[in-house]
Amino acid sequence: MHRRHKKPYAVIFVVVVALVVFGALRDIELTNNPPPPERTATRMHYADDAHDFEKLPRDTSPVLVRTGTAEQQANGHYTFTPSDIAPITLPQREVILAFSLKGDLPPSYIDFAGMLQETLNTWKRKNNKITEIMLEWQGDTADIQKMVTLANDIYMHMKTDYWIGYGLQRKWFEADPAQAALLATRQQGIRDYVFDIHEASREGETLPDTLAALNSYGIPFMLRTDQAPDEKEALALMDAHDKFLGFVVVR
Repeated sequence: MHRRHKKPYAVIFVVVVALVVFGALRDIELTNNPPPPERTATRMHYADDAHDFEKLPRDTSPVLVRTGTAEQQANGHYTFTPSDIAPITLPQREVILAFSLKGDLPPSYIDFAGMLQETLNTWKRKNNKITEIMLEWQGDTADIQKMVTLANDIYMHMKTDYWIGYGLQRKWFEADPAQAALLATRQQGIRDYVFDIHEASREGETLPDTLAALNSYGIPFMLRTDQAPDEKEALALMDAHDKFLGFVVVR
């Protein structure tokens, strides 16, 4: 008699299920704890007006677009004034939409949900790959805990479809250095932090001086500037400042 060999269907099934479960757990981990941005000299480009799109290099690097300003009114609500940049199609690029905020930081996503969603939909209808919402709060002082809470609120209400980024100001941490500690640890849903050279630099400082000051806060950051050094020098600056992730280049 020949011994009948058991078919390995059960083993194959178990292996497939294990791979599916592993993949799902890995996706959840990446969603809750996204990897740091890749260290490249030019992390993204910045479009401050419609003519900046014409100056973008012929590559697939991300672009940060100034969409407009949300300003708090006397009744506590926010009105949105769009920038002069009409939505266009930016093929094969990540598009990050920047919203400037004036007044108190909204306590929850609901306070300006319509403004965000309408702007996102307008750019999505142009077949853009929108990956992140960048909030640039113009306050003289910062409530970092409130910023983190708002970012998490937006991230969850958007069903984790978009990362959240923040424009930061050096004066916030000069006034209260302890506030930086919360952002120095990875926060759910927040991917990027960007300082602007015009606010972050101080009289008499060189670029390395400014980067050293920002680096001391322990927050992984990018620096927006219209005078980025060449690739070799930029990479050397990144090597010398472990929290510096690269430049947001204004064309």
